[in-house]
Amino acid sequence: MSDKPKNVKNSLQTRADKTDTLKDSMIEALTKSLGVVTSACKAAGISRDTHYKWYREDAKYKERVDDVDNVSLDFAESQLHKQISSGNTTATIFYLKTKGKNRGYIERQEIIAKNTNINHDAEDLTPEQIKEMSDELDSKY
Repeated sequence: MSDKPKNVKNSLQTRADKTDTLKDSMIEALTKSLGVVTSACKAAGISRDTHYKWYREDAKYKERVDDVDNVSLDFAESQLHKQISSGNTTATIFYLKTKGKNRGYIERQEIIAKNTNINHDAEDLTPEQIKEMSDELDSKY
């Protein structure tokens, strides 16, 4: 037999049921708000601190929240594709910069290292390497 009186067990179970109900409400609110936490918390009647506590401590809740985030990203991507389909140049450029990098649609500066076929991002080089490459280019051009 348990050490806790029956009414304490019932009280703990009632609290757990209420928490589960609030978590379900929060997931529903997150879905409706496309993942906007502040709006969802207001709709579910919980604080942001409570949401983030559940997120840190409850793996199942975290997984459900992450699923909502993926649905929100899918929605945003579908909206981006609609904009591209309607001829929105800015949306097309944005898509190519983010998804088309492997095809050369990038905006970062790359420096080709001396006597190699290896590309280096400028931030990966030391100041001395950059100066050496710069001096070499100045002398050639």
